[in-house]
Amino acid sequence: MAKKFLTIILITLFISFAPPAFAFSIDGGGVCSCGDISLGSADAQCTDCTSALNYAGCTTINLVSDITNKTGQCITFSVNQKTFDCYGHTIDGDDVGQDYGVYSYEYKKNQTIKNCIITDFYYGILLQGLAGGSISNNIANSNRRGIYLQTAGGLSVTGNTTNLNSQYGIDLQFSANDNVISGNVANYNYYGFHLDGATRNIFSGNVANFNTSGGYYLGFAGATFSNTLKTSTACNNSYSAGSYDVIGAGRYYGENNICRKTSGWHDDGTTTGCKYFLPNVDGWAWSENIGWISFGNCSSIYGVNIEDDGTMSGYAWSENIGWISFNSTELSGCPSGVCKAIVNLDTGEVSGWARACAGTVNGDCTGATRTDGWDGWIKLDGVSVNKTTGDFSGWAWGGDVVGWIHFADALYKVRTCFDFNRAPTITITKDPNSAKSFCGVDPNNKDEGLVGFEWKYDDADNDSQAQYQIQIATDSSFVNKVVDCTIPQVVSSGGTGTASATVAPSPSTNCSSAHLEIPYGGEGNWYYWRVKVQDARGKWSGASGQPGVQFDTPTHAKPWPDFLCNGVDCSTIKPFLGQTIQFTDASQLFGGASFSSWAWTFENGDPANSAIQNPPSVKFSIAGSGSKNGIGLTVTDNKPYSCSVSKSIKFYTSSPKWRGVHP
Repeated sequence: MAKKFLTIILITLFISFAPPAFAFSIDGGGVCSCGDISLGSADAQCTDCTSALNYAGCTTINLVSDITNKTGQCITFSVNQKTFDCYGHTIDGDDVGQDYGVYSYEYKKNQTIKNCIITDFYYGILLQGLAGGSISNNIANSNRRGIYLQTAGGLSVTGNTTNLNSQYGIDLQFSANDNVISGNVANYNYYGFHLDGATRNIFSGNVANFNTSGGYYLGFAGATFSNTLKTSTACNNSYSAGSYDVIGAGRYYGENNICRKTSGWHDDGTTTGCKYFLPNVDGWAWSENIGWISFGNCSSIYGVNIEDDGTMSGYAWSENIGWISFNSTELSGCPSGVCKAIVNLDTGEVSGWARACAGTVNGDCTGATRTDGWDGWIKLDGVSVNKTTGDFSGWAWGGDVVGWIHFADALYKVRTCFDFNRAPTITITKDPNSAKSFCGVDPNNKDEGLVGFEWKYDDADNDSQAQYQIQIATDSSFVNKVVDCTIPQVVSSGGTGTASATVAPSPSTNCSSAHLEIPYGGEGNWYYWRVKVQDARGKWSGASGQPGVQFDTPTHAKPWPDFLCNGVDCSTIKPFLGQTIQFTDASQLFGGASFSSWAWTFENGDPANSAIQNPPSVKFSIAGSGSKNGIGLTVTDNKPYSCSVSKSIKFYTSSPKWRGVHP
């Protein structure tokens, strides 16, 4: 019997560790080779590598041939401690359907995918639930998403190239946390690097250029936070409105980045943008006399820039005549007109002058003009910029030496990512201390107050306001925010924007329904507020209202005064003149307060006023306007907080009693 069991055990172990009936080879030491082209089809090659990756005896699996034109999914594995090395071979799909080149799933640990070229899939590399491991030195081009991490953490994603993907180069979503993304290139995608619901990731030394919508998209504020972007480059990521090199949201950290155009992002230690700023004009112009003129590019240390007011600055470069200055400080003494080089922000037309520094005696644009007849001046009046595309066009004249300079042709152009959409401005038009109410605000929520906010919206481009962001905090630095909401609201330029916040004992803000609530704080415990607005083309204003516009609230809700007439709702009684009415206090107090006083007034009543809680008998012999008499009540609690209410009661005249008499 023992021999029989031993035999069964040996057979079981043999079956468990014996290679399945596929063509991959076991090379020894846990190394296996798969995907040989001799298998005859892409399907067979993918199946072979999938089998090797899921076989317990293989820990390092090497791809030995290209896999081309695969229909559907290719390689899938869900085993711990695996290394898949493509050795530079290609895994190519058919660019149809929602498929993948390499897919790892089921929360496995410490997998490595390296040296692969993956093209024409929906997902080049899809990692779902992976913990630890490395994705390195892969090329994932021309997919929908190059590398996609979902609920994957602790990975090193290093040295990969993800270009020409129709959606994202490298995408982290749904709790893809604590990864290090370094030394990757993501160019010519929709977004180079995209995060949504991913936290505590570190992006270091990456490059994201020429993506159509953005270089780095760092997600929604509520779901994406504590990510770090450092020593990374983003340049020329579209010139359309709403496209930026870096788009930031939520809490993030930035360090020593290089970029041109940002939204909601700034490096640590700066107030806007990246620490190292790339000029916003680049490309090439052509002169038949001196040849190419460079206006800078994503890797140059020089360039020409358009400032917020349209003034141009910086330098262009010619191999034949050297530096060409657009700096206002070096353009005084021009031949005629206004010397400053400037773009008209309304029309896009360029005017003023630039100057070749070689036109001065010492060649630095600041000394005396040369005496041989060439002064280096270049007249810009024939040049313009397309405000939509950012493309320059037209001709500049540089005299006999430089000649005509052409700014665009079929094979070259100068362009800018300058945002011609000027930022809107806002002016606070009402102090919230004059727009707050704590008496009789809402009969359905009697313990609530209201604070109002108001601003004037102006836009130089006549764009309408599209939305506003309002923040209310208990400190002037806005560290302790009690409200932080972005809310749609359309306001024409020159119009008034408004917002309001309910003051409640147990506040509950709902940004999506524009219902803002703050707690009662007490007199002298200040709230600070600020607001910024976005125009219809996506440009944000600066924040206004910080820190000088502040307001406070009561310690608790003020009294809600109310009363009954003859024990019922006063609107239901129909008294006759000469009758008496008993008034009963029905007021409510809040915050543990007690009653301090009542002050009644009775129009045409006897008595005309009372200071007791429930006046028992008030007689009205005459009526006022419209046969009505007004009743007023002011209630004061022990804080003391006071609120008043008034009601009108209509009085009727009794008809005379007639008695018939016989003639």
